[in-house]
Amino acid sequence: MVFAEIKKEHWYKPDVSLYAEIISVLGKNNLYDNVDMIFLELKTEKYRLEAKTEGFNVLLETLMSYNITRLAMDCFDLMKEVDCELDRSTFKLLVGYLESKGEPSLSESIRQEGRKYYGDSIEYVNEQDEIAIS
Repeated sequence: MVFAEIKKEHWYKPDVSLYAEIISVLGKNNLYDNVDMIFLELKTEKYRLEAKTEGFNVLLETLMSYNITRLAMDCFDLMKEVDCELDRSTFKLLVGYLESKGEPSLSESIRQEGRKYYGDSIEYVNEQDEIAIS
């Protein structure tokens, strides 16, 4: 309710990191229906978002830490929609997470997309360096 009131203020600007914090609090309290609602609100603000890679990566990590694969993939799509720079850490986070969750087809599609950005050099997903989020 407080967040809804803040959003009404003239000075309010959407911040992906703030959404990540709210989602984290909701996840800690097992309020996953509310997580879906908050993420949907974020998507409605996509035209006002600053496309900051760091904030989006924090949101990705938050979603993955609560095993919300569907929203993590939606977050990745949102990053592309708002022209956020997809850096190596973005791909590394997603590939490592998807592989740790037994999602080889999704993982491979992210790897292929990473190759579009970084060519055949895929050391950013080197097996010994992968991030496995449980």
